[in-house]
Amino acid sequence: MNLQRILKALNEEGVQFVIIGGIALNIHGSDRVTFDSDIAIRTVDIDRVIEVFLSLGLEMVTGVDAESYPELTGDRDQALEFAEKSKWGFLKFLLSGFEIDVIYEIPVPFTRLFNEAETIKSSISLWCSSTNIHAVATLTRPSRLLTIMATFILL
Repeated sequence: MNLQRILKALNEEGVQFVIIGGIALNIHGSDRVTFDSDIAIRTVDIDRVIEVFLSLGLEMVTGVDAESYPELTGDRDQALEFAEKSKWGFLKFLLSGFEIDVIYEIPVPFTRLFNEAETIKSSISLWCSSTNIHAVATLTRPSRLLTIMATFILL
């Protein structure tokens, strides 16, 4: 599994997202090492994101057991129920060492992040936010790549 495949699938489903976190920092030239990928989405797209990720074989983390291992589900109904009741503000998905966090509770309006993005050339269209956005999170969209956390750290 790789991030490009996931972003392509989200793009094909018309899900708006913004890439955030370490990947966003790398896009802005940071040499920060990251072990997972992070994207931000609009809250209204949670169900569609779950559907896409589960169809790609990722499993959603629904908790942590007594030994601190993640409790996972690949079941659509369980995942949707967890997302509906969760107060985390994000969802975490895993597959064979690949980890992606989907943040839907962000301190900056998604539309603002998306509209202030710059185009990034790739095999799929991506957008990256400019460094004058002050925020605490970074977002990604199927056709756009926004970096809010990155811009916050770079300021």
